[in-house]
Amino acid sequence: FGISTTKTPFTYSVHKMPSIKNILHQYGGFLVALVAIALTVVAPRSEELFGISTTKCLLIGIVIAFVSLPIHEMRPYQDKRQMTTEKAAAEQHMKDLAEQEKQFKDGKKKK
Repeated sequence: FGISTTKTPFTYSVHKMPSIKNILHQYGGFLVALVAIALTVVAPRSEELFGISTTKCLLIGIVIAFVSLPIHEMRPYQDKRQMTTEKAAAEQHMKDLAEQEKQFKDGKKKK
């Protein structure tokens, strides 16, 4: 069909442990979302636990959830095959996707 099925091997240039800063960027939104879930779960008992109304506790949980979404989406390197904080791995994945798209478009033109 004109589309090459060969695939560029995926390799890491240097495998190293991510820094604390990258870990917080990568998983910070998830951790904040867990706080929002915890507030939602304890909302019915919020008056006796925290001294605030159930409604106020739920609203705080919703605000925290909306804050966690952009934090999660701004993680440093997004690779759909796996979570990564390695810039080279994410760039290689983007190159692979661009090559696949080019091969697909070339295959359509030949028909």
